[in-house]
Amino acid sequence: MASLHEEPVGGVAGLPPGFSVADLSAASEVSRPSSDAPFRIYTLDELKSEPAPDYLVEGILKPQDLAFFFGAPGSGKSFALIDLAVVLAKGEGKWANRFDIKRKSKTLYCTGEGQSSLIHRFEAAIEAHDLPATVAPQLYVAKEVPQLFDGDEAGFQAFLDVCRGAEVDLVVIDTLALAIVGGDENIQRAAGIVVGKIKRIQQEVGCAVLIAHHAGKTGAFRGSTAFVGAADLILKFEESGGTYRMEASKVKDAERFSGVRFRLSRSLTNDKWMSIEWLGSAAPEPDEKAAAHKEMIGVLVEHARSEGDAMTFKQIQSRMQRQVPASTLRTWLAKAHGDPEVAVKGIQKKAAKGREEVWHYYAEQE
Repeated sequence: MASLHEEPVGGVAGLPPGFSVADLSAASEVSRPSSDAPFRIYTLDELKSEPAPDYLVEGILKPQDLAFFFGAPGSGKSFALIDLAVVLAKGEGKWANRFDIKRKSKTLYCTGEGQSSLIHRFEAAIEAHDLPATVAPQLYVAKEVPQLFDGDEAGFQAFLDVCRGAEVDLVVIDTLALAIVGGDENIQRAAGIVVGKIKRIQQEVGCAVLIAHHAGKTGAFRGSTAFVGAADLILKFEESGGTYRMEASKVKDAERFSGVRFRLSRSLTNDKWMSIEWLGSAAPEPDEKAAAHKEMIGVLVEHARSEGDAMTFKQIQSRMQRQVPASTLRTWLAKAHGDPEVAVKGIQKKAAKGREEVWHYYAEQE
């Protein structure tokens, strides 16, 4: 496989080497169909007759989806990526003690960092899941990452050819920063070029793409909102006192979830090998549930003090740091009225918004 890395020479800041500002329009056309490609329209009955999605990971990851695992260095995201690849190779059971795996899938893991420990992490995960030797053809590793930003079309085409030849179902890129050498992830137009190349992988190979990414200084997803907009799934990883936490910042076709916890356990065969041990489901632990409920009340009270008006459900949900299932949050809000334990009154009122009725919520100190 040809080298996919090119040393940047010259160019405009935030653009691929050799590109000018005038080239941006042409570059952004890479992922668009040609003008003579058929444009089909469908009736609702035709859409209903199409087969149900064939999930790689039930409910959260489909073929040709784009996903991000992000977090600070040491947050466990790379261990989670490897754990997922191994479970997909096995083709059965559950991932993270929650999501069903119903068929075998091939994964190509592309990494530009941590290569010395990579084989040990894979061996530990294979041991933890008790995988037979027959899974070996389901797992591939590349010691470099595809470049999603530079103008090396020949190198990128070589990568696509390798993926097609291996018939992979999932391409893992670890990390985004290493895959956009010479680019600026914060620039919207530059991010558009990267997203365009990701779409080419999805469409020309017919696979899902999962990218490891670093969090910003505040812990939020780093870079342009173009990445968030293009993603079907975004999982956030955090570490605290040796325990790790995974939560969904975005799930395109399902509710977000939180409270999935894991730790790193040493292999029985080799104490230098470590793999994930999942500790529970996505349901909040009792203490976490109480803390989330208290946070919800605090959001309502603080808004009432500072703004003096009611809040919509979406406003409350967006201001909460803890992720709570929508159904749970609605139940808490419905019970907020006259709650003696937190000394808060909750009053619901309806407000017209176009043709729909939207519940608003209000809380005040007793």
